[in-house]
Amino acid sequence: MLDTGEELWLWQGWWPETAVVTTTEEDDADAEPATLTATALNHRGSSSTRLQAERRAAMQTALDYWKKQYGDSDDEDPKAFLVWAGLEPLRFTDCFPEWHNRDDIAEINMKHNHKPGE
Repeated sequence: MLDTGEELWLWQGWWPETAVVTTTEEDDADAEPATLTATALNHRGSSSTRLQAERRAAMQTALDYWKKQYGDSDDEDPKAFLVWAGLEPLRFTDCFPEWHNRDDIAEINMKHNHKPGE
């Protein structure tokens, strides 16, 4: 969460597509480590449900923070934005002295129907 004093930004990460695991046989100290690439958990099931619940809780926390910090005005909605990893708008990345775009992460989030700068 980033509060610029005028806007509140909530950055959301990504669900990895693969996981790399390095392992060595316990009985053979001279063996070369083996690298295994495993497909990450699918986007269904308890892990995905938990991730979505955590995202909803993070958004509610951000909105509660805004109301406590700046008051609860019925006339004006909070200036809060949800930002997806790899798809950050320029207005968000300009808040940092240095930013590195991650096209690989952008591709993952675009596969889940998120759009650049949304």
